[in-house]
Amino acid sequence: MKFLNILLSALALLSAQVLAAQSFTADAPSSVNINDYFHLRYRVSSTGATDFTPPSLADFEILAGPSVSRSSSFQMVNGKTSTSETTTYTYVLSPRKNGRFTIGPATVTAGGTTLHSNSVTLTVSGTPSASAPSAPSQPRQQEEPIQAAGSRVTDRDLYITVTPSRTSVYEQEAVLLTYRVYSRVGVGLSNVVLSQKPDFKGLVSQEIPVKSIQTHLESVGGVSYRAGTILQYVVFPQQSGRLDIPSVTFTCTVAQRQSAFEDPLEAFFNSGGGTVGVQVERTVRPAHIDVKALPAPRPANFSGGVGRFSLKGELTTPMPKSNDVATYRITVSGTGNLKLLTPPQVVFPTDFDTYEPKTTEQTETTSSGLSGEVAYDYTFVPRNVGKYSVPAVEFVFFNPSTGQYETLRTAPLALDVAQGERTNADVERELQLRNSDIVPLKKGETPADEAHPFWWGTWTYWLANVVLLFAAFAALRLLDRRLSLRADVAGRKRRRAGKVATKRMKRAGTLLRQEAEADFYDEVARALQGYLADKFSLPQAEMSAERIEQLLSQPGVPAEAAAKFSEALSRCEYARFAPSAEAGGKARLYDLAVSAIDLMEKQ
Repeated sequence: MKFLNILLSALALLSAQVLAAQSFTADAPSSVNINDYFHLRYRVSSTGATDFTPPSLADFEILAGPSVSRSSSFQMVNGKTSTSETTTYTYVLSPRKNGRFTIGPATVTAGGTTLHSNSVTLTVSGTPSASAPSAPSQPRQQEEPIQAAGSRVTDRDLYITVTPSRTSVYEQEAVLLTYRVYSRVGVGLSNVVLSQKPDFKGLVSQEIPVKSIQTHLESVGGVSYRAGTILQYVVFPQQSGRLDIPSVTFTCTVAQRQSAFEDPLEAFFNSGGGTVGVQVERTVRPAHIDVKALPAPRPANFSGGVGRFSLKGELTTPMPKSNDVATYRITVSGTGNLKLLTPPQVVFPTDFDTYEPKTTEQTETTSSGLSGEVAYDYTFVPRNVGKYSVPAVEFVFFNPSTGQYETLRTAPLALDVAQGERTNADVERELQLRNSDIVPLKKGETPADEAHPFWWGTWTYWLANVVLLFAAFAALRLLDRRLSLRADVAGRKRRRAGKVATKRMKRAGTLLRQEAEADFYDEVARALQGYLADKFSLPQAEMSAERIEQLLSQPGVPAEAAAKFSEALSRCEYARFAPSAEAGGKARLYDLAVSAIDLMEKQ
């Protein structure tokens, strides 16, 4: 009987330890904005968990989940080993309304026992926006569950569309083409690259640079996608009829979760997993637009402009005299096909010499087309004295908003040409200078007080010349010294070795804070080896372990610095093969390397 009591007590104690070891907890943020989404996680301390049953989530929209991940860890301390196992169930949820909500417990079976999680309470606040919840910041995106390695990325998981801003337009009317990518929540899309630019036939195109891809959550057919604009073009149809928007192909890189390494040794040194990049191609289906011909008959002086414009005329030079070169500027501004306009016709008096206009564009590509202005500079030379008039300049364009041709006119230009002093040769010379963008020289005699300043020939004048002479001599000496120093490549490397090593150690410090262990050890090793290579004028390729030992044993190298160099390099080399062995010692390694470089620099 006594033995039976002892056995029952032992079994009860063992059962209590098993139950204590198997925990099941729920985790969610305490407060959420109604326009955002959040993660609800259930963690059970077992990789053999089954029959997971979630609570009611009627107050939230399930954007993704539950995604299941399993992890195991192995630890050895003082010869004793211990293992821990975890299964995590993750939901991505979006609140439907404001308020305070309690998510009840979930259940799961682990080790033949049904476990119940805790409840979680969260508060939803904020003003609902008309758009879908915004994408979280980059760190939260990294927490979002992604597909396991080897998963197939289907056309429903990832696709790209092109949408014209209008499908029925007039000739030369701007159409915005927007290419958008849709990736299902859980698909880790990391990069999208256009394989080849589209061949727009019958269209003049202008690309709108997309500085950064801003994504947001969008529901398509009841499925949540992360959608964003990746490319935009403004196109101008050059002919009427049905025009096709050609199909194009994008290369997409998708990150997938690698649960474990096949090689046990590799898994031990890399903490059991990571991500891999998978490249997939997505072809955009072609689209089309119907282009209507401009109304007939077209005006005889039609400029070819389609859009909304304004017109201005101005004389940009002073009132000309005979044989003066003058400029009459016509400026067309607005939104439309500005780069495809025909310059307006300006009718000058018959005894004026006229030249082809010079065109200057200041435009910006927008979603409405080209916006800005185009200036036409008409150069003319009046040859005779008298009163002249340049008639009003007309600019005829088609306004797609009204469906009619419209005419803009400038005010007539009145000119009162007086007798000038310039000859025909002067005119030809100035025209040549204008064409070469050189400012003409100012003619006329220079006054005596401008040709010879008041201090010319005084002792101040000669003292200034002597000072300038000495300054020029010093500048030449300084330049000669700098050229000599620059020619001494090896010497320059020796002098800059400390600065270069310090910069590398700063980068290593950044990697240390980011916990990028492999890159940290490589950067510290490069800093130490590069420093020795520069100091001893040797190529980096010769920095083997034996060569470094020889360099550090040379006379003049402080014994303490040599010892610290050797120890730091040994730790870096060892950490490449056993990263966990240096756990907790990365900061000491960093200080050791900095101290070694400082000691060498002082010597």
